[in-house]
Amino acid sequence: CEEIKLEEANCSLCNGTETSEVAHVHIQNLCPADRKRIARLVEKLA
Repeated sequence: CEEIKLEEANCSLCNGTETSEVAHVHIQNLCPADRKRIARLVEKLA
């Protein structure tokens, strides 16, 4: 999806330019339980 590619291009963590100690969390960095909870929420919304 073009929207996702644009978000990744603008994301300092995705493009490797993040220099701050305080950064937003990518879903890949979450524990498996949190990822599963998010996946279930997304399924409910779909």
